[in-house]
Amino acid sequence: MPKYLNAGFLISMALVVVVVALSIVSFLNKDTEMDKLFDKYFEAYQGYPRVGEATNGEISFAQAIDAYRSGDFHKSSKLLHTISASDTATAEHFFFLGNSLLAQKPPKAGKAQDAFREVFKLKDGYINETKWYFGLASLKKKEKDAARTILWEIARKGSGFKQAEARKIVDSLLED
Repeated sequence: MPKYLNAGFLISMALVVVVVALSIVSFLNKDTEMDKLFDKYFEAYQGYPRVGEATNGEISFAQAIDAYRSGDFHKSSKLLHTISASDTATAEHFFFLGNSLLAQKPPKAGKAQDAFREVFKLKDGYINETKWYFGLASLKKKEKDAARTILWEIARKGSGFKQAEARKIVDSLLED
């Protein structure tokens, strides 16, 4: 009898197939869980800044925020990208750029993280909020350890902004 028809060999091969299938399902389930956490907790930042009007046809922060308020995150991210490339870009510009990128369908989490890093560099407002959204962007990118680290920091010693939500996400990530 050929070796590949041996009952022991067939059982061994079946077990290998089962183990591989379970590994794949487990891996895909973790990704799904991180996506579910992102979808459950992400909402675009609602604290709109006061902004002035545009002058001389310039692309203005007011135009970008109007697009953001109306839910046109693609348009707001384009406008904010142009503004953020200038020498006068502020942490606020980068913060709303990151949020606009993260709110798009599908979210542009990597580019959002780049914008949020600029907020951290400038150290001029929106730091606690930026940590929250950076953590969510990390979730979306399947960067479990990075998400857990920054969200744990918020849960442990945050300013109150999304502190309870951060703890819930960290608890969910620890269950995996």
